[in-house]
Amino acid sequence: MKKLLMLGTSTGSVQIVKYAKAAGIYTVVTDFFPVEKSEAKKYADECWDISTADIDTLEKKCIEENIDGVFAGVSEFNLDKVLELTERLHLPCYINKNAWGYARNKYEFKQVCKKVGAPVSPDFCCDGYPSEEDMDNVVYPVVVKPVDKSSNKGLTFVNNKEELLQAIEKVKSVSDNPNVIVERKLHGQEVTAYYAIANGEPSLVSFYSMNSEPGMPIYTYSLTTTVSDILLDKYVAEVDEKVKQVIKEIKCKDGIAWFEIIYDQDGHFYLLEMGHRLPGDMMFVPLTDVTGFNSIAWLVNYAVGNNLDSRVLPQSQKEPYKKCGCSYMLWTKQGGKITQIVGLDKYKNNSKFFVHEIAHKNYDVQQYRPVSIITFTVEDCQKMCDVIEDINKTVHYRDEQGNDMLIYFDDYSHLLSQAR
Repeated sequence: MKKLLMLGTSTGSVQIVKYAKAAGIYTVVTDFFPVEKSEAKKYADECWDISTADIDTLEKKCIEENIDGVFAGVSEFNLDKVLELTERLHLPCYINKNAWGYARNKYEFKQVCKKVGAPVSPDFCCDGYPSEEDMDNVVYPVVVKPVDKSSNKGLTFVNNKEELLQAIEKVKSVSDNPNVIVERKLHGQEVTAYYAIANGEPSLVSFYSMNSEPGMPIYTYSLTTTVSDILLDKYVAEVDEKVKQVIKEIKCKDGIAWFEIIYDQDGHFYLLEMGHRLPGDMMFVPLTDVTGFNSIAWLVNYAVGNNLDSRVLPQSQKEPYKKCGCSYMLWTKQGGKITQIVGLDKYKNNSKFFVHEIAHKNYDVQQYRPVSIITFTVEDCQKMCDVIEDINKTVHYRDEQGNDMLIYFDDYSHLLSQAR
């Protein structure tokens, strides 16, 4: 029996452990947390209380216990440790070290896009901090962001030179990297292109849209859905091959990669950044049902060396899928202490839904942070809107004053306009 070591608990870890066990793989979860604070441990065959940062101890333990593969959820810290540990143990790694570097550095990613001709937003400074000459040439509005942070950390939308100087200081406060990106602010629909890769060949698994509630910050992507039909043809015709060239150029040999892209109001797509791990919005859950491609199975079997020569890439997407996959992320519209969670059990106890809880009762949460994710698959866009409306009526997170803390997505007309 193959043995898989999971480093810690993060988004997706429980699903990974459950899949591995169902596939006949012996599962071990390690971190320094007790079982009640490390959910993946509750489902594992075995638990270790070794910190994921203690690579020396983990290396020795893995050798003693004949571990065949090492895995992690979406935690970038733990994924760094996966790379290090598999390298020491000479085990397969579903993350490519070279590609991982581009996924962690927006500057390097942008350079390789330019090299192969993949579209990126025009920049006024991408190498070092802007000089006075650079700043005099900026055409506002622009986006200022560090090259090495995710989840919009350090990102600022800027309308004048004074704001630009403040934004640069914000970048310096969160990043030690000497580069900062100052690029044209794009206005339009954000989409994701999700690829499977085997032996250096990529295939487009799914093209899907990311949607924010009108009036809320654009980075609070409440709804991610495979409904993006009207843009699919244009993406396949104009950008898909260039993105595949990027994947090959960075020598991303195996696993998955996804690209965040904006379809700007000028009628063109622009690549923003890439990921080389399971996405935090849990879209890999409904994509399994919608596309037939199981991301967890693809990565876990690679990690333990199962049948690597027999992998068959899914056919690259050319047409909209019949089913509609959805990840509904519930964000806070205000910070505070969660004193009551209402209605979430309705979906937790329904096998048609998957619920990932990020924050629980009595947690203190900040404004504009996700507290839970509900994923599901339905027949069409109208049914998806109906389900979202039902969630909006049912699920409530209340603070100490009894106020509802959630952002509810209800821009149904926009969703319906995206479907054929």
